[in-house]
Amino acid sequence: MTTSKSRNDLALQEKVKLLKEFEVRGRVTQKSVAVKYGISTSQVSRLVSLKDEIFEQFEDSGNGMRKRQRKSKEEDVGNALFLWLKQKLTQGARISGVILRQKATEIALANGSDFIPSDGWLGRWKLRHDLIYKQEQGENKMLVLKGLKIGRALFFLQSWMILLQKTYLMRRDGVVFQMFS
Repeated sequence: MTTSKSRNDLALQEKVKLLKEFEVRGRVTQKSVAVKYGISTSQVSRLVSLKDEIFEQFEDSGNGMRKRQRKSKEEDVGNALFLWLKQKLTQGARISGVILRQKATEIALANGSDFIPSDGWLGRWKLRHDLIYKQEQGENKMLVLKGLKIGRALFFLQSWMILLQKTYLMRRDGVVFQMFS
């Protein structure tokens, strides 16, 4: 009687951890790494051969917990929407789901597509980019990039005052830093 192995997919951050460990330790065998992470040696070999792509995905992606990097049907709309969102968040804007859907529709129309974003599309898009809504005490819900480093602040001195552009910085582990203006 044969027993079948269950598939064990690693999350993106686990893949990066595996590859960094593989680089740091030097002469570690693929077999020992495979046993440690509970995956096959062929999977370790494939990860090592694709390490540049994996590191690039990790830097570009906001969500390190994703196991598969599936593409969206309207990927160009999603990418343009994400760039717009990052720009607006660095300006201190508060963005809701309704605003995101309206902007996605505008982007699709500008690209000549008849795409209308549904609630499901928007939910999956937020998961892909690791977006969450947080509610500050006494405030409305606001969109926060959970896994993306945004932190750009404008510093200048004027009459002994430091003026800061309101910015949120979130690290990959979810720690939030807020700079006030």
